[in-house]
Amino acid sequence: MNVTIKFEVSITTSFHKILAVDLGERTIASTVLLCNGETSHPHFYGKTVRGIRRHYARLHKRLGEKKALKTIKKVGHAEKRKVNAILYKISKAIVEGQNEKMP
Repeated sequence: MNVTIKFEVSITTSFHKILAVDLGERTIASTVLLCNGETSHPHFYGKTVRGIRRHYARLHKRLGEKKALKTIKKVGHAEKRKVNAILYKISKAIVEGQNEKMP
């Protein structure tokens, strides 16, 4: 079944504030506020995530040398849970417009 709905939408062309978000590898998210033509409040999120991933990469390497495959799986799950928790906090802070320091 294919349903098409058409309706007109009014587009606002003037804005007072714009929040720009850049997603990246080194910095998970970078935000900057554009208010009345001036940029302010730059924030860089994700430093903690890089630290966690670096820690677990070293741990994986050491465990791989010992051929501890079960332990590598357990460690991988722990890393994923920790990173996902931090990513959730970052996305929530960006959406809610909080400017305090985040992980």
